[in-house]
Amino acid sequence: MLNGLFCMRLHTAGKVVGWLQISGSILGIIYLSIILSVHPPPRNAEPELIIGVLFTALSIHFLFAVLLIVGTHKNRHSLLLPWLILNGIGVAMGIINLIFQTAFRPLTAKYMPIIAVNAVIATLNIYIYYGIYSLYKHIQATRNQERSSLK
Repeated sequence: MLNGLFCMRLHTAGKVVGWLQISGSILGIIYLSIILSVHPPPRNAEPELIIGVLFTALSIHFLFAVLLIVGTHKNRHSLLLPWLILNGIGVAMGIINLIFQTAFRPLTAKYMPIIAVNAVIATLNIYIYYGIYSLYKHIQATRNQERSSLK
């Protein structure tokens, strides 16, 4: 398990990651709103469905980032679980995407920068996920120690 993440204590890193994801969610909602006002969805698409899915995904991402911050602040490991599940799915999808990119795209000068950037992003996502998972285990162990000392 990690003791720190990006040269920060785990609790600090948990709050920083949460706030960065809240900011990303808010910016995503603003960006989506601007794009939809300038370029409405095509008529043959289901615009309500597209808009609903995107706003729902951004809202869930926002909510889970808030839970990450609250769970970190209050030392409640169970509040970190939604974030871990959602981002675990995201990390797995990123790895699968990277595998498909390297397997099915020709390794030419045109695609190598794209693959390299995706590899760096996947590595950072794995590192952040492992850091928050370490925070989860640390909080869980601390709470279990507190319970056993009360008995």
